[in-house]
Amino acid sequence: MAAKHTKNLVATLDSYQDRQGQTRTRRLTVGRVFEREDGSEFIRLDCFPVQEPKWNGTVNIYPVKRREEQYG
Repeated sequence: MAAKHTKNLVATLDSYQDRQGQTRTRRLTVGRVFEREDGSEFIRLDCFPVQEPKWNGTVNIYPVKRREEQYG
């Protein structure tokens, strides 16, 4: 069995105002966490926002939302 995608690695870049004037946060998924059959984990990085001036180097880890959770 292949490794299972369990979490997303997300960098928070900055904030902006949407058309309704609400403050929103701009995020970028920079990679994913996978779990092997033996329970060990590894990460796969897709990108790194090094040229984003407001990025402070922090990457957050969030569980993967399955389709059922996103759309009911």
